[in-house]
Amino acid sequence: MASFATMYMSIDKYDHQAVDPAAIKAALRPEDRWLTSRTERLKAEVTRSIEACDLHKACRALEEYILEDLSRWYVRLIRDRMWSEAADLDKLAAYHTLYEGLMASVKLLAPFCPHIAEEIYQAMDGRMATVHMSDWPTADLSLIDERVEASMALMQELVDEITKERQKKNVKLRWPLKRIVVRANDQAAIDLIRPMEEVLLSQANVKEIEYVPPGEEWDELILDVIPNPNAIGKVYRQWSSKIAVMLKNRPAQDVRDAIERGEYSLGIEGQVIRIEPNMVSFSTEVPENVTAVAFERGDLYIDFNMTPELEAEGFAREIIRRIQQMRKDMKLDVEEFIRAEVRAPFDVEENLKPWREHIMKEVRAVELEFTDSPQGEHRVGWEVEKQKIDIALTSMRVKEATMTFKQVPGLSDETAAALVKAGKRSFDDLRGMSEQQLAEIPGVSRTDAKNILQHMGRLVAPSEQGEAEDRDRVLELIMRVPRMNRIKAELLYDAGFDSQSKLAACDPNHLREVEGLGSKTLQEIIDYAAAGGFQKVVQCKNCCCQVQPHEAACPSCGTPVRRRRSRSRRRRPPPTRTSSRRPSTS
Repeated sequence: MASFATMYMSIDKYDHQAVDPAAIKAALRPEDRWLTSRTERLKAEVTRSIEACDLHKACRALEEYILEDLSRWYVRLIRDRMWSEAADLDKLAAYHTLYEGLMASVKLLAPFCPHIAEEIYQAMDGRMATVHMSDWPTADLSLIDERVEASMALMQELVDEITKERQKKNVKLRWPLKRIVVRANDQAAIDLIRPMEEVLLSQANVKEIEYVPPGEEWDELILDVIPNPNAIGKVYRQWSSKIAVMLKNRPAQDVRDAIERGEYSLGIEGQVIRIEPNMVSFSTEVPENVTAVAFERGDLYIDFNMTPELEAEGFAREIIRRIQQMRKDMKLDVEEFIRAEVRAPFDVEENLKPWREHIMKEVRAVELEFTDSPQGEHRVGWEVEKQKIDIALTSMRVKEATMTFKQVPGLSDETAAALVKAGKRSFDDLRGMSEQQLAEIPGVSRTDAKNILQHMGRLVAPSEQGEAEDRDRVLELIMRVPRMNRIKAELLYDAGFDSQSKLAACDPNHLREVEGLGSKTLQEIIDYAAAGGFQKVVQCKNCCCQVQPHEAACPSCGTPVRRRRSRSRRRRPPPTRTSSRRPSTS
């Protein structure tokens, strides 16, 4: 949960201190107000339990809030908002609410789990040296909304009931349902559902919700007449069986309406037969593929009838899930783009085509092609609803390519992005192009083209860049790179990156040929080289003497050179205290 928050907040560069509280308050959705209410209630409950020395109650409240409210519910509710590309107020409202909930729970958790709380605090905030120096969270009781919490509790109950029925019918959550019909016991229950309709529909994956007025029956229920042979036989003994057959063949609703008016009769052999209320009873059945379940405030009817449109959406969701799993297997960055090729049976392919743009958006694909022979870096065969589907993915390496081109001195982010947009991924893709051809790429100036060609002239394979330098000297130089250790440094040296000049002019394509280095380590090396780290002379913080790139410590005073931390890691000083500031018990 904390990693989910930090990942998306870092991508969007969310700054909690920079948001406008008034604007955020106006943009809050019902689910945001619900979590805010639950957060303030948690603060009050944990504080009250600690002051009463009921530590088990405080821990139980924290456990329920973190697992149920935050992780298993609220994060599910806002996931789609996190995937939105636009940094609008709606997304900021979700970030703000999640941040407040996480930080409150971390501070409340600090006395019980100091190290875990410290880890999350430094990743989320870290403005103070340690979470244990933070003020104890104080509850704002005005933000506790009983009605919103009751409404959300009802939504959770309904979603649970629908999920159970899905499992019984073996219908996955990814497959949308046509509709649900709610027959509430009273209007108050309907009034609790209406503000949270979007939550219910999204979490249950249902397209539509209908309401039956309290006190009435759903008009699509199938009404059936059940004759009472004993009662009929006492009055019309010789015609008993015939009357029963005639009643079964008449419209049940007409029979019931007439009996309720006291006017229903049948004609047999010239005789008028009056049907009394005790001679019949009535039963109702749900329509085909509809399930009826009872919940605390009424009855719920779930329509499992599937239409071609719903099937198409279901297959699209299945393909999205498979591609996301393949992205995970490829260890792709969440921001990375891909090219996807899919082979599917004709009818499935036709179902997927209207959802092509949606699939591309969800999996960050710049291309999605349906073909008989999918090709790519990673290919997997899947079975989806007994249909065989092959998917092949290729990473576009947009982020990596942008950083590669940023090695050119003076090249801007915009120019690097323009090269990537033109389909260029490495300097090898630019080889053979003239200055004029480079300058014709939209977004690349003639000066940029000249600088690129000059830089490429200096890029040669490590084996072509001269003799190796002293091993220990070069290893110390490599050890300055973030995420680096001795084993990785030796792998680099043994692969031919055995001098300062070779490291400074390293080509990402040659680096990727080094076995044993992960993608994140490779990216750190590329970034470090692009920033001039292998040639940068630093100043000793103790005596101000100059320290050369290959030196691990100051030659004058012996002070070790601090390795530059990875940009993906936040500074995390060790906690200085192991107890959080508690409210006064006086």
